[in-house]
Amino acid sequence: MCRQVRRWEKNAGLTLLELLVAMSIMSLLAGVTSRVLATALESWDYSRHQSEAMHSVCWAMDHILSRARSSNRILLPLKSVGSNQPQQVLAFSAMIDTDGDDLIDEDPGVEITADGAAGILGIDDDADGRIDETTARDDDEDGFWLMCWLRVDEDWIDGLDNDGDGFIDEDWRADINNDGYPGIAGKDDDGDGLIDEGDFKDDDEDGLIDEDPVEYWVYYLDPNGNLTERYYTGGQPEIILERVNTFQVTRAESGSGASGFSLVLGVLTPDGEEVVMRASIYLKGIGR
Repeated sequence: MCRQVRRWEKNAGLTLLELLVAMSIMSLLAGVTSRVLATALESWDYSRHQSEAMHSVCWAMDHILSRARSSNRILLPLKSVGSNQPQQVLAFSAMIDTDGDDLIDEDPGVEITADGAAGILGIDDDADGRIDETTARDDDEDGFWLMCWLRVDEDWIDGLDNDGDGFIDEDWRADINNDGYPGIAGKDDDGDGLIDEGDFKDDDEDGLIDEDPVEYWVYYLDPNGNLTERYYTGGQPEIILERVNTFQVTRAESGSGASGFSLVLGVLTPDGEEVVMRASIYLKGIGR
């Protein structure tokens, strides 16, 4: 009787040890891959945050400077004779021809801006912690009117610090150059062939009085750290840049007599880093 012998063929599979080694290698590769992807995503988010912040700062800076380029007068910061600290506020003329005579801001009254408030409406002009605390005629908000109301308009346009407060030409009278004549004494301001005719408060010598105040744009930080723009007294303030960490304005004067300012603007990214931009500009026109 022949004995049948069965041959068992070995299965082509992995042993438990080989399987464990393979799984370990796959886990290691997956971990490395996921970390590489996470790092790439973090880098992409970081770059995106930097790019978005730079774009926002560039837009806000260009927005402010484009308005300033057409302006002829800075209201804040004030023109200084000393090293006064810059304030976190910028205000300049909005270039509105109120009386339609093709001249800009040429005949303001004792309240330069006619906004109904001391200095710039809603702004702490003299950095004493109080806002609009004096009379509307007190254009530099220094409270001088409390000491001597006759001298509330104590610093007219003549290039001098008449009230000795360290600032120049910041609180005009109805006769803005205080020469006692309509317009500029001895000059035919309106080209009608007559000299110094009319009321001494008529700064452009056109027969009207105080009819063209200085409307303005003002920029400041709100309590939430947002850079805010407001036009004169009309309309609601508009946020033009959020997460602002730095807003610093420094006034500058050129050798030719033109006034300008340097602006430093910085915002925080979601990563907690600051993106900063700096710019300087001199205004056209009369330069005050």
